[in-house]
Amino acid sequence: MGLEINEYDDSRLVRVRYSTIINYIGQLYRLVIAIGFALVITRRLSVEEYGLFTTIIGLTGIITSIYSVWNFWVPRFYARKRYDLVSSAFLLDIIYAPVGFTIMILLGVYYSILLDTDLMYFLIGSLVIFIALINMYNRSIIIGSRPFIEGKITILRETMRILFIYILVIIFHMGLQGALLGFVMALASTTILYILFMKHYNLEIPRPRFNKEGIITLLKNSYISIIFSLYTFLSQVERPFLTFITASTIAAAYLGVSYIPRSVIIQSGRAFTSGLSARLLRKPVREDIEDVLRLCFIVNIGLSFVLIALNKTILSLFRKEYIDAQPLFVLFTFESLIMIVTNIFITVATALERRDLYESGRALLDTPLFKLYTVRLIRGIVSIIIASVAVAIMLYLGINNPILISLPYPLLWLTTSIPFMLYAYKEARKKIDFSIPWRELISTTISGSFVVLILYFMGATNIIITSFWKDLPELIKILSIALSTYFIVLIMLSSWLREFIKKSIKYYFGK
Repeated sequence: MGLEINEYDDSRLVRVRYSTIINYIGQLYRLVIAIGFALVITRRLSVEEYGLFTTIIGLTGIITSIYSVWNFWVPRFYARKRYDLVSSAFLLDIIYAPVGFTIMILLGVYYSILLDTDLMYFLIGSLVIFIALINMYNRSIIIGSRPFIEGKITILRETMRILFIYILVIIFHMGLQGALLGFVMALASTTILYILFMKHYNLEIPRPRFNKEGIITLLKNSYISIIFSLYTFLSQVERPFLTFITASTIAAAYLGVSYIPRSVIIQSGRAFTSGLSARLLRKPVREDIEDVLRLCFIVNIGLSFVLIALNKTILSLFRKEYIDAQPLFVLFTFESLIMIVTNIFITVATALERRDLYESGRALLDTPLFKLYTVRLIRGIVSIIIASVAVAIMLYLGINNPILISLPYPLLWLTTSIPFMLYAYKEARKKIDFSIPWRELISTTISGSFVVLILYFMGATNIIITSFWKDLPELIKILSIALSTYFIVLIMLSSWLREFIKKSIKYYFGK
């Protein structure tokens, strides 16, 4: 009984809906800054330089994803007061850091020879390996305890990122080197923010300690977190791999800019899963799951309709050449929408699993922790292999169009996402009985369709941005009309949303 009290006594401090809203505001702000960041980068760098930038960022993402082998368990064990296991995870992170740094240097040497570019760019990117050591550990603790902190840090981090980029790229004209330095400096500043916020909210930060039993438990369970990390690796590997197959960064640049829906929708999915996971790790509540699904539908279905309707306009923000990436953009939008809902189902099934509290190793093979992440990994492997083979065949047949060469990747990701979503839903329902909020799903679809029609008849779907600052007022007007129309229609159709807004207003004014 004492253990249950320790697990549940701070569940009310998680604040699921508040965390969801704050984190999503942080993600929206990140989106705005990301657009500004991409505008600066794509307009100040050549297509080849931007392709190299995305390749370096992709490589650092692959290498730092290994931290997830141990950090994967941090939110779960921190929420359940197993600080001994949390500190063991930190120790393993520290051991891996110099290994990851060495791998990044070796890859940098290879790519600099392959692309005939300066090794210095990869040396700058390699600094991310050590910074991520601290940031990913601290973030894991926050996600398992006070997930709303992440939203606040996101806002501050993105502000610093655009400031550093503006100073280094625009003012000092440092080009690709300035873009990479700005990225690294923003991450380094985030390290300080994590420490300050954790002290402010009195979160205990377990120090790295050698704990034989803890390390054995993490190593025995590592096959699950390795599977989890391998999928993260696969989701990052297509751009560097495409660069390797084509011996050019142009196709990778088009693929990178078409990732916008993934960045906007899937990345923002953290806002919907972090608070829910932290609560379910302590106390299962059906209403929390259904409300998070409602919020997910309201935000992401409407956003997907707007992204698809304005895909030409959005792509032209970066460079006029990127308009050709429309089919990649649309396919990634559909895949992202499916996967953000799937990730909520995964969160429900895995957060409610409790066997890892008292068992480890092979005993977890029959849990959603193993089954869901394994199926997800298989999905990724199938998508990457078939897409890469298709790219190789096209190159052999003399097809050099960068859009056609990139097309197999989003096609395969979309095709495999549907059966996986159905499987994840089935696993989640085994853990707890909850309902899909069909009313909100239908209401958001109707509202989104109505917005698309309005944008089409306004002629907004064919607008091309030639001068950002000159066209910005028109873009703001279009987005304002689209979003206001969407929410007006949705409020009329959804009684839950009307009640949610009413309660939020009362809470805000202290009633």
